[in-house]
Amino acid sequence: FRFWNYIPGINKVENGLERYQSFCVGRHAAWGTQPNFEQTLPAASAVGTGVPGLLISFVAGTNKTYQLENPRQISAFHYPSTYSPRSPLFSRAVHMTSEGNNINQLYVSGTASIVGHETRHAGDIKAQAEETCKNIDALLVRFAHSIGNADAGKISLDSLRVYLRDARQFEIVHEILSSKQFIKDNVVYLKADICRADLLLEAEGVFSYKGCNG
Repeated sequence: FRFWNYIPGINKVENGLERYQSFCVGRHAAWGTQPNFEQTLPAASAVGTGVPGLLISFVAGTNKTYQLENPRQISAFHYPSTYSPRSPLFSRAVHMTSEGNNINQLYVSGTASIVGHETRHAGDIKAQAEETCKNIDALLVRFAHSIGNADAGKISLDSLRVYLRDARQFEIVHEILSSKQFIKDNVVYLKADICRADLLLEAEGVFSYKGCNG
C-alpha cells in the first residue's frame, strides 16, 4: 500500500546523478519489470536523512486498493527524463478498503508544490505551503469520488507528516496548514531534505472515511 524511503544526502551528487535520481533508477529496475506496473504502484515518499544507510519501511496487506492520481499533476511515472534517467515509480495516493468496505483509508504520497511536473514558487515557503495544500485537496476530492461521491466533509485526518528543509520556517508553515479545513490534529513536523533541491517542504498523510460506500 505504502512505502517510506529515507535516503542520506538525498540531493548529493555522485557520478553525475543526485542520490535521489540513482534511487529512482534502482526502484525502476525493481518495479518496472512487473506486468502493468503503472497500474499497481504504491503510495510513497522519499526524503533525506542526516544518518548513514538507506532505510525503507512499508505497509502491505491483502486489502483491495485503488490507485489515485492527481488531476493537477502529471503522474510521477510519466515525468520527463530531465528529472531522472528513470521516472519515479509511485502513485499520488492509494485508496485502501477494509473487509466489507466499512472503512476506507487514503494513503497520500509525499506531496509538494508541483503543478504538472514543474516546481512552483521556488524560494517562497508560504506559496509552496499553499500549493501543497491545493494538491492534497485535489486528492481528497478524488478519494470521495472513488468511494462513490461520498461527502468529503466526512473524511477525517488520521495523521499528517510535514517535512521541512529549514526548521526555522516551522511557524510559517504551521500557521498556513492549521488554517486548512482538513488539518486539525495529528500533525508531526520533521526536518528533512526534499527530493528536489528547489522544494522547501513536503507533506504526506493518512485519511479515513468511515461508513458505507455511496
